[in-house]
Amino acid sequence: MARDRVTAVATLLLGIFVIVSGLNMPRAALHRGPGPGDFPLLMGVLLLVLGVALLVNAGRKKASKAPVEVAEAQNEVVQSPDESGRPWIISVGGAVLLLVLYLLLLPLLGFVPATLIFSMAYLVLLYGQRFIQSLAPTVCFTVLCYVLFQIVLKVPLPTFLNR
Repeated sequence: MARDRVTAVATLLLGIFVIVSGLNMPRAALHRGPGPGDFPLLMGVLLLVLGVALLVNAGRKKASKAPVEVAEAQNEVVQSPDESGRPWIISVGGAVLLLVLYLLLLPLLGFVPATLIFSMAYLVLLYGQRFIQSLAPTVCFTVLCYVLFQIVLKVPLPTFLNR
């Protein structure tokens, strides 16, 4: 119950931070459609709503004592390897390393190639999917992100060598 309240408060604070950050971004003109600041505002409001819902739900929960077997099973799940058989720390470290490489490649290659490489490497290396199996989700994810940010929200994305 205390963890739910802490999570709810953290979600509320994150929502406030995202809203304040969104207010500092350019707003949309009425005739042009959504602007770069509209998406963070929407996400911040969503975080606030979810944080309030979690806080209300945490207040309604009755304290219950879990049996020892349940607590031991939860402890085993936290310490067990993921589906690939690797310890979770290796998976998390691999994800962080891929993200750092993505951030380094983004200004050099541009958004589309860097995102394609990152998404493919993430699915193949961390989830163990085959290359062919990962191709469709990778392309769909990249196209969706490009359309959302470049076309709909009109947020300029990095291009090849930032030209």
